[in-house]
Amino acid sequence: SQMKSLQETNHLQLSSLQHWGNNMNKNILTLIIFGMIFLFVVSNVLALGITPGRTTIDFKPDLEREVKFDVPLDLDINDFLERLRAIVSNMGYSVLSSQQVERTFQYYDTHHLEVYRNGETIRRVGGFDHTTSKGFFRYDFKKGSIDERYETNYWANERLSASEILERLRLRSFYQVIFPSAAAETQHHKMKIRREGTLIEVVLDYFMVLEGARFRELELELEDGQMSDLTVLAEHIRDGQKVTPMTTQKYSRVIESISRYRSLLRNDHP
Repeated sequence: SQMKSLQETNHLQLSSLQHWGNNMNKNILTLIIFGMIFLFVVSNVLALGITPGRTTIDFKPDLEREVKFDVPLDLDINDFLERLRAIVSNMGYSVLSSQQVERTFQYYDTHHLEVYRNGETIRRVGGFDHTTSKGFFRYDFKKGSIDERYETNYWANERLSASEILERLRLRSFYQVIFPSAAAETQHHKMKIRREGTLIEVVLDYFMVLEGARFRELELELEDGQMSDLTVLAEHIRDGQKVTPMTTQKYSRVIESISRYRSLLRNDHP
């Protein structure tokens, strides 16, 4: 009887050890799987040029906080920039940097302009200095309204095919086939301004759309600080310059200015 009891006790202990061992193996396997998933996500985020902790691949809000204006083409640019610097200075901002750059924009869409219809933008921007930038070309995907625009990008030193762009920007589940839909040559007057903890980029854009129109826009993008600071600056610029607030996205202006798309767009709005 004592022998039988001892055998049963040993059997129970052995079963407990086996159960503990099985649970330990499952826990280790679970940790390994989660570790592999974490490394995969981090590597993809870094490849897309997304800053961990600020934005994520699923486009969290507040990536871009901006206000923009339409600027008449007949304004004297030097005079406009002088008045702009005076407004900035009078509001207590200091100019950290100022430069003029030229870029080339290549936009992509489906044959039915689904990217345009969805209020999104897929583009390649060229003309960067690879010694000061992450590459010769920046590939962008943008979505959302002007005041809450989400963006992700991918840098490369080569021109990617349309298929490769979808892969690099993780858009294959949204668009199966895209093609070059429009192009533009651009000039940009850029200023970085700061006042205490507020950092704002001020950019005067000039777009020359191939087969389309020309237009100017002034963009104010808040890079650090409170949205209220950006709003107050925008109000002063609106009052001091002959500019009109606008919410139309650049890609919409580009597509709508090209005559070969007018019949397609007109069919959508009888």
